[in-house]
Amino acid sequence: MITVREHWDFSNIPLTRDRFEQLIAQASDPSERAIYETQVVRCMGLAGEFESAHARLDDMEIDDLTVEAQAYHAIERGRVFNSSGDPEAAFERFEVAIELADQAGNTHLCADAHHMAAIAAPPAREPEIYSRALAYVSASEDAQVVRWLGPLTNNHGWTEFERGDYASALDAFQTGLAFREAVGDTNGAGISRWTVARTLRALDREDEAEPILLQLVQDRPTDGYVYEELAIIADARHDPQARDYATKALGLLKEADLPDGRYAVLTQIAGS
Repeated sequence: MITVREHWDFSNIPLTRDRFEQLIAQASDPSERAIYETQVVRCMGLAGEFESAHARLDDMEIDDLTVEAQAYHAIERGRVFNSSGDPEAAFERFEVAIELADQAGNTHLCADAHHMAAIAAPPAREPEIYSRALAYVSASEDAQVVRWLGPLTNNHGWTEFERGDYASALDAFQTGLAFREAVGDTNGAGISRWTVARTLRALDREDEAEPILLQLVQDRPTDGYVYEELAIIADARHDPQARDYATKALGLLKEADLPDGRYAVLTQIAGS
């Protein structure tokens, strides 16, 4: 089984692409070379080069390759479709990738494909696909497979949140928090605590959200999203500290890609 994760640096996509181009040049086995090519395609997709990414996949002759290589081709085709705004086509490819990765015995790739299928699933099927993915990763004894539980619960939580089903969202976020705490993922646990607090506020349970946020101020003092939540809660209570929280949030989030409406709310609280 060929591993690709060790060559990835998601903070430096051009460097990662160069690494895989070098691996392609060095590889003598057609299937190994094809797998590395799919990772170049992934870099292209992350850079927004969707037409070029599809063209490179089109140029690959996959019929005579290993099942594992075909699985990589399917999942990366799906990622390009999904990133370019065609979740229906993406979901079909992710389903193929799940089947092929399972046949190849590549549990890491299969878990990734399950995760991507849950992201691209039709809204009516998302709970079913999420449950299937959750069952797959939860049943594994491989830590690299089980780690997908974090992204899975986070993505599902936000899907439920956007649907307005805050109780289901809270359940997913709490499941993710428990997992990240159990594996010692400090940063991930901090993010999960924020998602729990945000959902508690949506459920009008500010008294439960506030202590979580105040602890996060100690643990994540440069996280503007924490101060944003505190500002909104304090403002609703007519607490004068809301202004300080909002000012702090604006300073920390000045380069964040927040919707204009959220900036407007913070600006109004800071100036009140």
